[in-house]
Amino acid sequence: MNEFIKGIDLIYIIGILSAIIGGIWAFYRFVYEKKLEKFKEANAELFSDNKQKVLTAIATLGVYKKDWMFEKNTIDVLISKLYTETDYDITNALGNALIQFSNRRELFYIANEILDINRNFYIQEKPYKDMADDLDNYDAKYLNEQSNSYLVPKSKFDSALRQPLFTDLEKKYKELKEKNIYQLTWLKQITADTYGRIIRRAYNLNLGFREIFIEHFKRFLINWDFRRYTKNVDMRLYQNAFAYIQMAQFKTKKCEIVRSTLAGGIIADIKFDNIIRIFDTEFSSTSFYNCVFSNGIISQCMFQSVHFANTKFININFDDIFFINCYFYNCEFIKCKGLEVNHFYKPDFDGTITLPNNITTNNINSTNTTESTLSVFKSDLRLTDKLKIASIMLAEKKDAELISTLLEFKLKKYEIEDLIKKLNHNINLLHLISSYKEGLLTEDTLTIVLSTRNDYDILAEYAKLILLQPTPSNIDILLKLYPNGNNKVYWETIVKNSKLDIADEQYYLSLINSAFFENKEA
Repeated sequence: MNEFIKGIDLIYIIGILSAIIGGIWAFYRFVYEKKLEKFKEANAELFSDNKQKVLTAIATLGVYKKDWMFEKNTIDVLISKLYTETDYDITNALGNALIQFSNRRELFYIANEILDINRNFYIQEKPYKDMADDLDNYDAKYLNEQSNSYLVPKSKFDSALRQPLFTDLEKKYKELKEKNIYQLTWLKQITADTYGRIIRRAYNLNLGFREIFIEHFKRFLINWDFRRYTKNVDMRLYQNAFAYIQMAQFKTKKCEIVRSTLAGGIIADIKFDNIIRIFDTEFSSTSFYNCVFSNGIISQCMFQSVHFANTKFININFDDIFFINCYFYNCEFIKCKGLEVNHFYKPDFDGTITLPNNITTNNINSTNTTESTLSVFKSDLRLTDKLKIASIMLAEKKDAELISTLLEFKLKKYEIEDLIKKLNHNINLLHLISSYKEGLLTEDTLTIVLSTRNDYDILAEYAKLILLQPTPSNIDILLKLYPNGNNKVYWETIVKNSKLDIADEQYYLSLINSAFFENKEA
């Protein structure tokens, strides 16, 4: 009998426990479903076109962030909003929501996700720019054909087909320009600003016993790392483009910046320690205040118009580094290797400066521009960076002197053409033509220069000079100046577009006819 009662008791106990567990689970599901419904509503409003609804949704999701059931999903949803948002009020609210209730581990997770978003914008920028350039080239070609329709006769049927296509491409071109120039630049700035805030918060966060214990456990038992624990942060940038970033007040445990761009930013009170490498990175118009770069390698980087104040480089190995038009105030290079005089171009030294033993300010100030530019082309920088630096260094040279300097470097033809395109504002073609007539420039050199220009007035002036002496050799020069130069209609078009008097226009047209006729006979 007692055994039977005990059996009955066990059944009752199991039944009661099952009922309790079922009730708890039902209550949990009820609460979860209610929360999930509101979470979905806030999620939907987060991507609304109404700004007030978006801000309200962010505030609501901020509350969900401290709920363990929705914490991870909330972080991911808030981060995904950064992909499309350009309103600074909303992005500021997103940053606040991401930061609040976050421990150090979560902040590093958020920071890495934001770097991925920023990298995505960096990767998008190039194809968008290429597409816009392609449409731009088609636009120019189409308009040129329309304005010179007698060069390429087209049927009415052909024109009827191409006009709608051109209109559609023009619309897409404007959209790509807006996407490329405005939106992507702004999105890079927003993600950079958010990353700077989060990484600073992670460094300054007061750690509790749990975070310290987990960190030690991971370092000792998993990574077998027995170094003293510090709150310094890992900073690893790869193909990140930070426009107008503001970063301040932290120290790095390890630092790596590869193939990135930091432009127009303010970086203050940061110690970039244990630099694995800073490689193939451009720092443009960025200001460093009270910063330290220590223990590592900086290679194939360009610092252009960078402001350094109270900044130190300690135990750094430099390789193919160029400081272009940089400002140095109370700066030091201590135990640094690899720097040469030609790595500094027109720096502005203010206050005190401690340079490596092999470099003095007098050596730098007396540097020859041609030698500095030549050292750029001898470096292992990317060609685009070489051309960019060279165009800055050669900005003061004009006309024939500039062309002669370029020829001294013995560059490839396309490299010279790219440089000339960048320095077009320094070249007066009439002066070059005069230099050619005086024997200072060869026909080939002048042809390279003129092939980069599309200036009807200047080309017509050059045509006049040659046509006044229409010898076969002079006409050969005309033939080299344009891919279709053997078609005299091209040069007739130049004359007709040069806004000459009717009498002069007829005169030069007759010279062209005569010149090409004589050349053909020859």
